[in-house]
Amino acid sequence: MTTSDLPRVARPVFIPSIDMMGHTRGFTEAYADVRLDFDLTCSDIVNLLRLESRSTPKQSVDLEAVTPHIGGEVDRDETGRFYLRTERGSMPMPMVAEGVRKLATLLQLQRNGWLIPGSALFWDEPEVNLNPILMDNVVAAILSLARNGIQVFLATHSYLILREIEVQASKSDSFRYFSLYREGGKDGVLVNRASNYLEVQPNAIERQYTDLYDCSIDKQVASKGSID
Repeated sequence: MTTSDLPRVARPVFIPSIDMMGHTRGFTEAYADVRLDFDLTCSDIVNLLRLESRSTPKQSVDLEAVTPHIGGEVDRDETGRFYLRTERGSMPMPMVAEGVRKLATLLQLQRNGWLIPGSALFWDEPEVNLNPILMDNVVAAILSLARNGIQVFLATHSYLILREIEVQASKSDSFRYFSLYREGGKDGVLVNRASNYLEVQPNAIERQYTDLYDCSIDKQVASKGSID
């Protein structure tokens, strides 16, 4: 089999944990000319936000459910800077809440034709700097992409993201959890797979939340004991 015989697949998209929607103006040009402390994934997502896909036809993915939570229209000027245009005026993306910028990033990638059925989205820590109020909206957008034929890979340390996915998921949704860990002083990374959150082992997130809950209970018991 030659390379030409292989089936064409849509270009994968990687969204880094560093928000780049608010840093697009002049970034591509500066990255090419100056040594910046941003890795290649940051430059790549900026390029995808600014450039339309050359593949045709563009198949639509329904993200209308998250549009109202953005509060306006995503637009871009000739310098490459993105804006959120609302009835009250136009606000540069660096001034917009980062949770809104995350949703705007998904919409812009979909608009440019990068998020289409058959493609894959890799998203590193979507919870970073995310207002908890918008957590359910971000998860709704992720599930909407998955239901439209986009394979989504999330790397997260967020208990809320993980449980929100289970709460919003329907019986027809298919997802898996993978726990990556090291054992003792051994080299390499081990992987455990689970079909639901409660089966994830080892689960450092759950352990930390359980420890916090236990400490809170112990503090309350000690406080009541000192009063008596």
